[in-house]
Amino acid sequence: MIFVLTGVCKIDPNVGVNLIPLIYVIKHCRNCDPLFLKSGAASSVIVSQLVREPDTKMGKGSPTPEQLSQQDFQSLYTADKYVCTLDPAVLKVAKKELREDEKTRDQALEQMRQWIMKTAYIKDCRLDANFLLRFLRNKKFSVPMAQETLLKYIAMRQQHSTWFHNTGLNDPLVLDLVHRGVAFALPKRDQYGRRVLFTVGGNIDPELHTSESVMKAIMIVFESLLEDEENQIRGFSHLLDESGITVSHLVLWNPSEISRLIGTCEKAMPMRHKRLDFVSLPNWLTYILDFAKSLMSEKLRGRIRI
Repeated sequence: MIFVLTGVCKIDPNVGVNLIPLIYVIKHCRNCDPLFLKSGAASSVIVSQLVREPDTKMGKGSPTPEQLSQQDFQSLYTADKYVCTLDPAVLKVAKKELREDEKTRDQALEQMRQWIMKTAYIKDCRLDANFLLRFLRNKKFSVPMAQETLLKYIAMRQQHSTWFHNTGLNDPLVLDLVHRGVAFALPKRDQYGRRVLFTVGGNIDPELHTSESVMKAIMIVFESLLEDEENQIRGFSHLLDESGITVSHLVLWNPSEISRLIGTCEKAMPMRHKRLDFVSLPNWLTYILDFAKSLMSEKLRGRIRI
């Protein structure tokens, strides 16, 4: 098992809802590649209750809940010194695509931390390098743009707090969605080294699941994968199987919810969406996709393949 820390910070109670880090324990399926588990990805994951036995097989090991509360929680809010553990090939991509090097990284982290600490309405924000770097890498180390995305991320967690409240651990609907494999990461990266996210919309039961439970399950996957620095740098490829989608699935979201969902995932989540492949798309669903594309940026629209 590995512990994946997700979550963010608190907002001034006078401004919005308190947001605290969430802890997930991800148990991988049998016969998995240990390196795949180490990466933080999951092809069949079960979000389960916390266990107390630390697991040292994955390198750094998983701390006990007591250690998490006293040590790791505290480290999230500490300006830690970044220690690079990335492979040379990943560093090459970071330099070429993101303009990232040691000097740029250190300066940008310091600017982000100073800005967070001086911004009165941001309270108890994570200051660890892993968290802040996902925003900087997403915006190619433009500090002002990274700051803007962080604010949008915080706003997302306020406006859509149900996506992050009591996520996964005790929610039977979320557990069912995870068991069904509605959204998961494939064990192998694509030819460019990107993590591939596989989404099977037809595995959603529109009579059982809600839009809230679906988003909770998706956010578990997104947040967990963003803890992996290689994913932050290389980005993600999306493979969306629409073969099982029916009209009944569409009633889960009205047009305004679809609009907010797309805007939120593209602009507030610090993810590099490099490619989106839609497969087995019913003809009638192309009209819905056209509507969704109209809400996307031109750059993201250009990365869609059908």
